[in-house]
Amino acid sequence: MTNTQQNSWRDQLEIMRTDEPVLYETVIRHFMLTMEREGLMTSDSLEAAVSEITGNNVFIHWSNPNRPEPTLSEEEIEALRSMVRERAADQWSDEKINDLIILAIKKELALRLTEMADDPFTSWAELAQETKEFSKMPIGGSTLSLSDAMGTRVALIRRLLSDQLEFLEIARNTLTIRDF
Repeated sequence: MTNTQQNSWRDQLEIMRTDEPVLYETVIRHFMLTMEREGLMTSDSLEAAVSEITGNNVFIHWSNPNRPEPTLSEEEIEALRSMVRERAADQWSDEKINDLIILAIKKELALRLTEMADDPFTSWAELAQETKEFSKMPIGGSTLSLSDAMGTRVALIRRLLSDQLEFLEIARNTLTIRDF
C-alpha cells in the first residue's frame, strides 16, 4: 500500500473539516455508528474516551436521560473526532474507510434530494443540479440502505414523473436515483 493511498482518505477528511464542517461531522458520526454496529466501539468505550479527553473520570454518558447533557469544549470535541479517525485507521482498511466516506456523502445527498423533491418551491434546475451531484458519486462498495434509496426514488418519481399510485409502484422498483 503506497503512502498516497494511505493518506487519501485522511486528506479528504481534512478538506471536509475545513471546507464542509457539517459534512465532516456527519462522516465522523457515520464512522462511530459503523464501529458500534460492528462491535468495534461501545457506548461505554466512547464514554471512557470522552472521560479521558476531558479529564473528568465521573463523566456521565449523554444517553442517560436523568442527567444534564454534558458540554464539551471545541478542543475536546476535536480530540474525540481525532480519536474516532485513529480508531478507524486502526480497525479498517483504506478501501473500507473510503467506502464509508462515500456512503456518508451519498446518504446526505439522497436526503437532500428527497427534501428538494418534496419542496414545491425547489426549481427544476436546482433539482437537476443536485441529481447530477449524486450521479457523480462513485458507486463504491457501500450502497444506500433500501429505505434511503426507495424514499429518494419515490420522491423524485412523484415530483418529476407522476404521483399516480400504480405508476409509483412500478417505477420505484424499476428506476434508480441515477436514472433521473
